[in-house]
Amino acid sequence: MGMAFGGMFGGMGGRIGTDTKPYDAHIFRRLIAYLRGRVGHTAIALVLLLASAALTLLGPDLLRIAIDDGVINNNRAALNMAALAFIATTLAAWITSYLGIRTLATLGQRILNTIRLDEFKQLQRLSLGFFSRQETGQIMSRVTNDVDAINEFITGGIVTAVLSIFTLAYILARLLTLDLRLALATFTVLPVMAIVTVYFSGRARTAFRNVRATVGQVYANLQENISGARLAQAFVREGENASRFEGTSREYMQANIDAGRVTSAFLPSVEAISALATAIVIGFGGYLLVNGQITMSGRGAELLENKEVRAAYLEGGH
Repeated sequence: MGMAFGGMFGGMGGRIGTDTKPYDAHIFRRLIAYLRGRVGHTAIALVLLLASAALTLLGPDLLRIAIDDGVINNNRAALNMAALAFIATTLAAWITSYLGIRTLATLGQRILNTIRLDEFKQLQRLSLGFFSRQETGQIMSRVTNDVDAINEFITGGIVTAVLSIFTLAYILARLLTLDLRLALATFTVLPVMAIVTVYFSGRARTAFRNVRATVGQVYANLQENISGARLAQAFVREGENASRFEGTSREYMQANIDAGRVTSAFLPSVEAISALATAIVIGFGGYLLVNGQITMSGRGAELLENKEVRAAYLEGGH
C-alpha cells in the first residue's frame, strides 16, 4: 500500500495530477484496499447503522397501530403498548446509531492514519526533480485537503449513503404495498428529481474542483512568501507580494462563493420537489377518500398524514 498515492503525486517524477473524472475506478480500488484486515469492524458498523434505520422506520407502523387499535377502538391498553414500543424503538435506534457512527469514525481515523503514513513514504521516494517543479504549498494542499475529503466521505458520506439507500428501498416497497395508485402518483416526481440531481451534481463537481485548485494556489503563495520573506524585504517587494496574495485569496473566495451558490440552489429544489410530492398525495388521496376508496385509518392515514412515508424516498434520493 505504500505506492497507493503514486498517482496522486504524479508517479516518481511527474507533476501533481488534476481531477478529470467524476469517478476513477483505479483510485477507488486503491482506497478499498485499506479495508483489508478491517472487514469485521466495517461489517459491525454497517449492521448497527442498518439496525438503527430499521428501528426508526418502525415509527409509522407503531403510529398506525396506536390510531387504529388504540384511538379508534378506544383501547387504552393498545395505545399504551404502542407508545411504550415507540419509546423503546427510539431509544434502541439512538443506541445503535451512536455505536455504529462511533465504530465507523474510529475505523475511519485508523484508515486515515495509514493513508497519511503512505503519503509521507511516497513523498520520500519522489525525485528531486519533482520537488523542483512542484510548489511546496501545492503538495501540502493535496496532502491535507485530500485526506480531509476522504475523512468526510468515511465518517459522513458512507453513513448517509447506506441509510439513504436502505430508507429509500423500504419506503418504495412500503408505498407499493399500501396503495399502488397513490404510490404511482407520488413516483411521478422521480424523473424531475433525477434531472435536478444530474444537473446540479455536474455543476457542483466543477465548482468544488475549482475550490480545490484555488486553495492549492493559496497554500503555494503563502509558503513561497513565508520562505522568501528575507528576500522580499531585501528587495522591497512586500507590497507586490501582498498584491499577488490578495488576488489569489480573492480567487479562492470567489470559488467558494460559486460552490455555495450551487448548493444553496440545490437544497431548495429538493424541498420544492418534496412539497410537490406532498401536494400530489394529498390531492389524489383526498379524491380517493371522498369517493370512499380509502379511509382515514390504516393505510389511508399512513399515506395521507405521515410525512415520513411521503417524503423519505426523496430524502433517500438526495
